[in-house]
Amino acid sequence: MEVQQTNGRSWNIAKALTLRIQKHLSYRDIGKVLEVDHRTVFEGLRGFTSILEQPELIGEFREHEAELLDGVRMELVRSLADDLRVKKGKGKLSGYQKVGMYGILFDKMRLLRNESTANVSNLTAIIQAALGPIAVTTTPSVSEGEIVDSVPDNEAGAKLSKRID
Repeated sequence: MEVQQTNGRSWNIAKALTLRIQKHLSYRDIGKVLEVDHRTVFEGLRGFTSILEQPELIGEFREHEAELLDGVRMELVRSLADDLRVKKGKGKLSGYQKVGMYGILFDKMRLLRNESTANVSNLTAIIQAALGPIAVTTTPSVSEGEIVDSVPDNEAGAKLSKRID
């Protein structure tokens, strides 16, 4: 991402964006670092204004994103009961849509908290507790014909990958 300056010099807008968001530098300070006028920096970053108004909030959002997702999920569940009593209206989300959103948000929240999104960790803990101090080593096995996911291949269409247990 580069912007052409009026005197013919180009400057790196991605670097300016990084300095604004991560280092919380002013447009004037970014201009000094990149050796361009601060008004040029401001104009170049204009499309990012809504993000840049309070760059310190980005870090706060990242730190509390899982809790924010919990709040949205709570509101989705709370609204489901009301939706069962109300006739469909224009622009209203269906219960199906809300439950789908809830499931996606639940998985994302668990990923952000470094928690499993499947019950694999519970099963592993049960097996390890049952075996006690015995060292357990396992080798992954591939279930033939079990399609888990498709990975796009730019030249040959989609390749099917096999599940590793």
